[in-house]
Amino acid sequence: MRAAGAGIGAFYTPASVGTELAEGKEHREINGRTYVLEYPLPADFALIRAWRADTFGNLQFRLTQRNFNPVMAMAADITVVEVEDSIVEPGDIDPDCVHVPGVYVDRLIKIPPDAKHWARRRNDKRRSRAMTTEDKPRLSRQTMCDRLAMEFQDGWIVNLGVGMPTLCSNYLECEPDKEIIFHSENGVIGFGPLAAPGEEDKHLVNAGGQNVVALPGMAIVHHADSFGLIRKGMVDVTVMGAYEVSENGDFANWRIPVRKGGGIGGAMDLAACAKRVFIAMEHNQRNGAPRVLKQCTLPITAPGAVTLLATDLGLFEVTSGGFVLKEHAPGWSPEDIQEHTEAGLIVADDLKEIRVRAV
Repeated sequence: MRAAGAGIGAFYTPASVGTELAEGKEHREINGRTYVLEYPLPADFALIRAWRADTFGNLQFRLTQRNFNPVMAMAADITVVEVEDSIVEPGDIDPDCVHVPGVYVDRLIKIPPDAKHWARRRNDKRRSRAMTTEDKPRLSRQTMCDRLAMEFQDGWIVNLGVGMPTLCSNYLECEPDKEIIFHSENGVIGFGPLAAPGEEDKHLVNAGGQNVVALPGMAIVHHADSFGLIRKGMVDVTVMGAYEVSENGDFANWRIPVRKGGGIGGAMDLAACAKRVFIAMEHNQRNGAPRVLKQCTLPITAPGAVTLLATDLGLFEVTSGGFVLKEHAPGWSPEDIQEHTEAGLIVADDLKEIRVRAV
């Protein structure tokens, strides 16, 4: 979309290299790295929402309301804007606060002040949906994400993907002296934990649409600039969910057979450009089938990208020799975990019970 809005005819990207989406497309080696040729995605219409507008069509957004909106306004032939707060006279919006100039806008619609706002609610107590046994409880989603968050180093830029990985931001309160810069694809950089009920700002959400807490030093950019940060290689680690992970580090998280369309989002860019990829997922499907495999059965998101995997049964390091079981869920032996895993497991010499946050 950014290319379409800027009049760029085509561009090369490392995203999708090694996956079925790159098949049949031109590949080129640039500075020792493989890229795929992609073409712009223009739109006939863009339907976007702004916080405020003036009668010239200049738009102002509030916090993460910006996301895709400026880019879509540029990429579309006709842009129609829902205005949330007010439509004011020219000059009432400071020029420094104009996020989209009116030359890109064709229609303004003032929406009612009581228009319904949607956001996902915080849910950090949810347990695994996978098959469980009464005598062997599995790890909660928050515990899995806490364990991955313990690996974050001071000063890291950490991208949190949609779904379970967003719970990693809640661990900040456990290590207040560690400076972690959380990044979300929708353009918020430096946010805090998920907002508690009653503390939400409806215009401040993560990539999954969940309300988050603003921290001092937080910055907001639009979606294309957010991905510029990713593609430059500034993200130290991205935490994503997955349907499957294989013993060589491949992972699949964008398409399953029951869906006709894909759900790629930013996963391929992140997998191609982040310095590290951590995965948080349930160890088994609801019917008990394994997700930790010798080879992925679903179309992969990226080859050989995963370095660390947390499931509701333990913590696994991905090495050249396969999965190394580093830590296990309480009550689960290596033999128990192997029974629920297709790939062979290497048991670490210093295997221990999963680390949990101090209470």
